[in-house]
Order: sequence, then structure tokens, then C-alpha cells
Amino acid sequence: MVIREPYVVKTERNGPVITYTVEGRTEGGATEIPGEDIVQVYRASWRGGKLVAIQFLEPKSELNKP
Repeated sequence: MVIREPYVVKTERNGPVITYTVEGRTEGGATEIPGEDIVQVYRASWRGGKLVAIQFLEPKSELNKP
């Protein structure tokens, strides 16, 4: 999956772990969902400069980007 112009919409800190909630449009044909580009939302958690978890959430209809 390729996500264009990812945008952080929320940052959370839990001890040494920093979690970013991110959204961005997928490249056409990059998902199994037919139709136009999809706005994908996911969470990426980092600890000590290393990715420790990634969680893909449900797609949504539009970006929250201001």
C-alpha cells in the first residue's frame, strides 16, 4: 500500500512509546477497495527510534487536513 502525503492528526505519548495517528490518500489501485483513491487512517507507534507497532484503521471519506 502506498499512501500519498501522509498527515499526522494526533500524537500520543505513553511512557517511552510515541504513537502517531496518520491519514493520507492511497495511490490508485493500491488497495483492494475499488473506485477512487481512499483516505487511509493508521496508527504508528515508535520506541527509541524504531517502529514497534502499526495498526490500520477503517478508511474514511475525506482528509481532516486543514
